[in-house]
Amino acid sequence: MKSFSTKSLPDQTQQTKRKQKLSIAEDEEEEEGEDNEEKARCEWDFNLSTIVSSSTSIGAVSDTLGAIEFDPSDTLVATGGIARKIRVYSLSTLLPDEEKHVDSVSSTTLMLDHATACDYYVCTPAKLSSLRWKPGSGNRVLGSGDYDGVVMEYDLERKIPVFERDEHGGRRVWSVDYSHWDPVIGASGSDDGTMQIWDPRCEGGKCVATVQPSVSRSPVCCVEFNPFGGPLIAVGCADRRAYGWD
Repeated sequence: MKSFSTKSLPDQTQQTKRKQKLSIAEDEEEEEGEDNEEKARCEWDFNLSTIVSSSTSIGAVSDTLGAIEFDPSDTLVATGGIARKIRVYSLSTLLPDEEKHVDSVSSTTLMLDHATACDYYVCTPAKLSSLRWKPGSGNRVLGSGDYDGVVMEYDLERKIPVFERDEHGGRRVWSVDYSHWDPVIGASGSDDGTMQIWDPRCEGGKCVATVQPSVSRSPVCCVEFNPFGGPLIAVGCADRRAYGWD
């Protein structure tokens, strides 16, 4: 009995070690599989659907885009830039039919020309650097900021400007946005180093607030109201800092 025990103990120990190794290996394989699954979830399969360009090399220079903006209903997209035009496109025109989608990128990439692809366009007095759809306007009003420091609103249905303010001293307006808390109120950021909040209901679109975020008057590159409707606004400047106001 004593002799039998001393012989079987090493065998049992070895079997236990083998089981432990197998268990560890299985755990490692499972973790590796989970890691691969997580990595796969982070990868995007891009497919180039559409290219809109100018048909001539001469037009390619003047058609340089400085802003592109999807409308809230996800049916339209507007562009603006050096050409001094706001072009409005239907997404149904820009995106190829999903039923015709195949794996070959070359066969699914739609080549369009600016002149024929857009539904309509509105001429502007200056080069455009920013665009923003006005909330609650039913895709009818689009705000813009231009190289001359002017903020304008356009009635796209009538294709005419309905609001204009020039309070940035002729310095380029990099960004415009509208409040979701009170959609009539807008804000603009400019090379003049200020962020201005304005209200078209005031006489002449009077500025209701002006902020100079940077002491060195660094250009204000972007402004955005809280998209969830709160009375908050964030500003990004060329001094590599972000600022927030309530």
